[in-house]
Amino acid sequence: MGVHPKTVANILSQSGMLPKDVYQADSRRTVEAEPAEELIAKLKRAIPVAKIPERIGCTRPQVALLLEKGFLRTVVEDGENRTARYKGVDVDDLDQLIVEMRRFGEEIRVPSKGMNDIGHVAKALNVSSMEVLSLVLQAQVEHVELLSEKLKFNSVLISVQEVAYKLGARTGDGGMTVSATSKALGVSAETVEFLLIAEEGKGETPLKVSGRVRHMGVMRNLVDQDSVTRFKERYRKLSSIEGYWGGDPNRLRTNLQARGVFPVWNPADANAEFYRIADI
Repeated sequence: MGVHPKTVANILSQSGMLPKDVYQADSRRTVEAEPAEELIAKLKRAIPVAKIPERIGCTRPQVALLLEKGFLRTVVEDGENRTARYKGVDVDDLDQLIVEMRRFGEEIRVPSKGMNDIGHVAKALNVSSMEVLSLVLQAQVEHVELLSEKLKFNSVLISVQEVAYKLGARTGDGGMTVSATSKALGVSAETVEFLLIAEEGKGETPLKVSGRVRHMGVMRNLVDQDSVTRFKERYRKLSSIEGYWGGDPNRLRTNLQARGVFPVWNPADANAEFYRIADI
């Protein structure tokens, strides 16, 4: 069989086909031939866990998760934290995983917009790559694109947005994150959250919630991009108004008040000072 008799005895012992105290080849002991031969065949095809990333094109952390979640199994699982030949993984199992991942996809040359490999999708949504892989293997993702099979684990592309909805990591119609909105408006995240609930008139809010996204285990608001555009067209921070001088902001503020122009919202509440452009 191309495997040392002691190794055969050891793996049969670790698998439970022989008693645990058998470490030497013993011609007087017998086991059922077919399962024993299958086990030895797997052992001969097995590669060390450390070589799996190169074999299927994934990362070491992904390999650890594949084993932890049961997507891959070592030749024999003994629950012990030690190195042994039987702790490797059958290359046939590795190849079959890639086949299963690619089973429901459509081969393409150029990826569609918003499509990414499993690792990047998981990172974008701050979820485990195994959660994403499960969706792919269970054919729960409708739009799957396939790059060259040579890319193996990274050859499968899926939509961040679709996966987000499937995992409950995103709801609604999408939109800008609070962080992106704060950068676009030049204000703090706290100010953005305030503008999502502040009254603008007739029960409207200056910024609109368009959905929610899971980040760091917490569902957070997404901001409607059109409402951000409208906000820029209607309001301006004191520091963005012509005539503002950082050394003496009260001078411009006093001039505005003299003309009957006051902040739309209490600056202490908004953590910023906004004025209607139409009033300036």
